[in-house]
Amino acid sequence: MLGETRRVRNRIEGIRWWPGAARTATAPAEHERLRRRLRGEYLLMDAEYTPRPYTGRITLLWPADDPIDAETAASWWRSVAASVGVEVVPGTHITCLTLQAKASAETITRCLRGAGALT
Repeated sequence: MLGETRRVRNRIEGIRWWPGAARTATAPAEHERLRRRLRGEYLLMDAEYTPRPYTGRITLLWPADDPIDAETAASWWRSVAASVGVEVVPGTHITCLTLQAKASAETITRCLRGAGALT
């Protein structure tokens, strides 16, 4: 794990924000170059990541308007977690955290209380 963490940190540290870029005529081009590089590094790290088995229970919060149904998503998580619960929240991947944030927060609170994490 330490080696993997160090590798990810080295990749991220290799992409630096250049504060002077905002004051130059080439700022948009430089921002786009950095954005593309960061996206490429993210995709590479994502492709290389292999989750370790988890023996505890997880609760998957899944947006109701996602094109993939919640049960299919849960089946992916069951390959690494011993127990997977599913809570469907209103909205899409983005709107469940923006327009539907209150409903999502209520679901998270209920899950935490049920797990004994909140009193």
